[in-house]
Amino acid sequence: FPEASPYFSDGSNMAADTSAAATLLDQAGWALDGSKRTKDGKDLSIKLVAYPQRPGLVTLQLLIAQSLTDLGINVTSVVTSSESWDELDDLMAAGEYDLLMWAQHTLPAGDPGSFLNGFFRTNASGNHAHWSSSSVDSMLDDLNAITDKHARVNETKAIQAAILAEAPVSMLMTPTWHVSLSDRVNSTYVPWGSDYHVIRADEFLSGYTNCFFWRGVEAPIGTGAYQVVDKLLTNSKGATRRLPAADFNKTCFSLENADTCVYAEHETVSEVLFTKFESHRNNPAYDSVILRAYPSQDAVEDALLDSSLDVAYGVNTVSSEAFLAAKTNARLVAEQAPTELNSRHVVFNSGTILTKNKRKFVMCAIESGRAKLYQGALAAETQMDTLFDPALPHCGVLSTLSSSKELCESGTGVTADDFADTPLRVLYRAYDPFAVAIADEVIAGLDAKGIPNERLGANDRDQYNEYNCDYTAGFDYDGSPSECDDGDFACLAKHHTWDLSVSQTWGPPYDPTSKLWDMTHRWCSAESDAAGVMNMESMPFEEFRTHVRALSTFYDDDERQAQYDLVLTTLHNEAIFLPYTAKRQIAVHNARVSNFRFGFMEFDFPLANLMPGDASFWPAPPPPPPPPDDGLSS
Repeated sequence: FPEASPYFSDGSNMAADTSAAATLLDQAGWALDGSKRTKDGKDLSIKLVAYPQRPGLVTLQLLIAQSLTDLGINVTSVVTSSESWDELDDLMAAGEYDLLMWAQHTLPAGDPGSFLNGFFRTNASGNHAHWSSSSVDSMLDDLNAITDKHARVNETKAIQAAILAEAPVSMLMTPTWHVSLSDRVNSTYVPWGSDYHVIRADEFLSGYTNCFFWRGVEAPIGTGAYQVVDKLLTNSKGATRRLPAADFNKTCFSLENADTCVYAEHETVSEVLFTKFESHRNNPAYDSVILRAYPSQDAVEDALLDSSLDVAYGVNTVSSEAFLAAKTNARLVAEQAPTELNSRHVVFNSGTILTKNKRKFVMCAIESGRAKLYQGALAAETQMDTLFDPALPHCGVLSTLSSSKELCESGTGVTADDFADTPLRVLYRAYDPFAVAIADEVIAGLDAKGIPNERLGANDRDQYNEYNCDYTAGFDYDGSPSECDDGDFACLAKHHTWDLSVSQTWGPPYDPTSKLWDMTHRWCSAESDAAGVMNMESMPFEEFRTHVRALSTFYDDDERQAQYDLVLTTLHNEAIFLPYTAKRQIAVHNARVSNFRFGFMEFDFPLANLMPGDASFWPAPPPPPPPPDDGLSS
């Protein structure tokens, strides 16, 4: 893991030692015969594979091949196609290599569980070494169950030591960024906080604009155990048709080139059919799998109860009430992951009429409503009163700050009459039942305090994103006003189209730095948090951005801690967020399936692990159809 990470394990890379390598080969019986090593009449040969989509791998491949050749090893170097990933995917699925050059995010941000489980667990999809260790699998099980963040650091370092002792991988290098600038680019360039956010609009002089590229998905793709076959499309009248996987690259977007869309009007995807790769090394138990869409959580619950659905996976798929009810149903199994995902909260928009004291007044009106949600819609989740878990590295200051109730009660000079001419606009995802439940409780709290309000229920993701993008027109995100002066609330209100937003942070494997960086995006991130922090009273946006981005430059732990303390304390004192819960991954399945396991990210479902379960739960097969009436007496 990177040196700036708390999971860094010093000394994890072994220095090259060709003489020791030669000795090990001698001891293994591979004798040097001239320029080649042989054993039992056979040459020692190795197939070394690299892919050109990461050009540095091909450069390193030449060096590695030469080092192995110098040791007497016959090296066959393969560079896969630069036009398509298919050749590499086929080689990896079949395991047709001895050494594979690979570039990988070991820790894009935050928790190490995703990477370690995905690349070193037995039969994991990213276990390109085809390596198996029961002891490491057991340690990974322990890591998945550990909630104390410091204990997770210690267990991670122990797992690293166990892995490196067996050498299923050899760490070559950690690359650094190099950015070359032409004279058409401003000289003030600063690298972005993620390697996929390299170019920003403010770096370009006039005449150059951002471009967004859309590329469809070619199927079948990937190296997993299953390949996609087709989609079942259903229109508003119930008519259906199947769309073959070969046509998936003609994807529908809300863009001008919609004439390439293969969906008819009012068609939606109701099912996707997958079949397994017969030659795949994992050899999953099920020959085919149907991924099915349901119109509501109630429909999912009904399908589980009538056994037409075997597994319901994911936080939004099953309601808390249905999940808790499944725990007492003998025909169902309710599963819950041991660690939290991202957290839900309400964002208070500092860019609108909400001054700090007004934010506190409104927070007092709605914070007590959380208790009702903890007994109902959010009962299966972990209660939160801080934006991030204080046990996360560098977040300990959150445990020393006042509670949400104490914070809101520190506000002064505001009454419900101050909102008489400016009703609060409450934004939420109307297609997310948990967001609807929170919004209902927020509005009930506002009503009880006599605060006028207006519902803004977004019916789809595009509409929700539009609400969160419009503010950029009224306030330039480099910290200086564009159309509206700082504090000109009448002007800002034209562009800030909401006041409260039911939102959520990013969750594991993303750490707090990632989410804080997202608050400083100049381009529209389509999330509410960025708008929430843009007009704070105690820290102008430009200063806030400077402090947040410093988190990605400090290696000294004390400096990083001081920056975290300042940023997190400011967000708290400004009353920008009211936390609700941290999500916990849940699933419900029947007894027809066994060996269930959670994935290591919210949308990762390790399907190939599932095995058939209790056959008595399978419904009786339908009776055979009557023979055709062909006039014979058979």
